[in-house]
Amino acid sequence: MTFTLFSGGLVLGGLLVIAAGLYLLQRLRVRYRPLTVETTLFWKEALEESRARVLVKRFRHPWAYALLLAIAGLIWIALGGPEYGAGRDRRHLILLDGSQAMAAEGRFEAAVALVEDELRALPSGSRRVVLCSDRPRTLLLPDENPLLLRARIGDFAPTESVARFEDVAASFARVAGREPLALVLVGDGEIDAGFADLLPKGSTLRRLSPSGVSAEARLLEFGQGAAASGLYDRVDVLIELAPEGARASDLQVLLDGREIEIPADELAGGARRLVLADLPASGGTLELRLAGRSLGRLVLSDHRPIAIALEPGLPEVLGRVVAADPGLSIDAGRPELVIRRSDSDFGGDLPALEVGPMADRAETFFFRHDEGDDSDRLLSRLVDELGLARLD
Repeated sequence: MTFTLFSGGLVLGGLLVIAAGLYLLQRLRVRYRPLTVETTLFWKEALEESRARVLVKRFRHPWAYALLLAIAGLIWIALGGPEYGAGRDRRHLILLDGSQAMAAEGRFEAAVALVEDELRALPSGSRRVVLCSDRPRTLLLPDENPLLLRARIGDFAPTESVARFEDVAASFARVAGREPLALVLVGDGEIDAGFADLLPKGSTLRRLSPSGVSAEARLLEFGQGAAASGLYDRVDVLIELAPEGARASDLQVLLDGREIEIPADELAGGARRLVLADLPASGGTLELRLAGRSLGRLVLSDHRPIAIALEPGLPEVLGRVVAADPGLSIDAGRPELVIRRSDSDFGGDLPALEVGPMADRAETFFFRHDEGDDSDRLLSRLVDELGLARLD
């Protein structure tokens, strides 16, 4: 057994002090001393003044002492926050839904109360609480006081986002390795039915649903990825809604405040799942609205090409390499980066890629090995260890 509020030594020391104090109290008794008074009007006051507690040699009432010691000791141990070994064989991860689905009045507060109840039954050294909102946020680390939970939540309100329970849980499962994981989901966030099979052996998965009515329609998925068309400056956006009763005619998608058309074939089937293809990857904000109510916002990737200026006289192959990369463009008027010779000041203080003769450059990497070792094999292993094989 361990203690969360006091150290083990402090608990033991407190018990000894309590035992000694109760022992001294048991050795005290009331002794009366004679006192002469002028009138019986002061008899009561004189009686009180004549009482005195003194130590006696004989220890009285051992059973009463034992009972008092047991009661006081148990109270002191309870104040120390005792914690037993149950549940220490696994990591406990509580995921709190902070998405738009929890925006109904009182629903998020009810979810926080469920988390606090759950924490009381878990060992402090192996539990963690993470808020799943627009970005995951750790609310409580192992061995931290549960009172910090409320302080860190503060005035947080559910955001127009998706609670990505599965992504957060998967990252912690990778850290845990083969150690079992006890996963508790608090809220309405979705998780794949087969996800539990991917957790380490012996792991458990539970869901706690707070009181109150969840939003009529909520986002299950709202994310972006590389465009299926292969265009570098475009992205595809996936939108998935629940429940299936959301009407397609009530959906609106706005990019930087301007409504964009949803393809008719994507609206089929109750608009539960749709893909918006080839949206401009220019850092814009995409907003999804249903019947005039905002469900979520997504900032699109910024794939605008970097403007490059080439110093005149450089090998033509550099210009062809820049032109072949969709993420780069040659713009001598307003460059963001320049390519120049190592002894040139072309471009001034702009970020620069400098090229020059190999003979003028010191070795970037220098490897030394014992004579007789296979140089090629050692170089290949070092390249892998440094991660250079992953670079283009």
